[in-house]
Amino acid sequence: MGDIVPQMFNGDFLEKDLDKLRANALTADDVDLLNAFLDEVAESVDALWKLTRWAADHFPPHLNCRAIACFQDDGYNLYRIRPLGPRLSKYRILYAYNNTVEELHFLAVVVKKPEKLPGGADPNDFYNYEPNHPISDRVRHEYDYRRFSKL
Repeated sequence: MGDIVPQMFNGDFLEKDLDKLRANALTADDVDLLNAFLDEVAESVDALWKLTRWAADHFPPHLNCRAIACFQDDGYNLYRIRPLGPRLSKYRILYAYNNTVEELHFLAVVVKKPEKLPGGADPNDFYNYEPNHPISDRVRHEYDYRRFSKL
């Protein structure tokens, strides 16, 4: 690890995702917790290094991270964080790891798709790493726009 510490940056749409959660009465109260969680990640050198691995767990902050296979197979160095704990475990934070300069770019905050969608729910409000989902399209576009290196 040496003296280099991966740097963490918010992508262009991360705050918009949080604003969307803030606007929904069912998820509004979780936004402050998500921000506090991301701050805790940013302050932990060990956690930042864990985010550069294919798969890892870290405590504290309590998280599980993993490469997203469908993106990796297409050459995108994209991962997800699953916060561990009852209140935030339904969320996933998608990020790109630019290993040429040791940067982590947080691109999206999504609600993990439940096994059964609530009645009247819009499927696009939930995410399960579907390659053709609007969130997948958006993170690929931002990855390409920022010219991160492909695998």
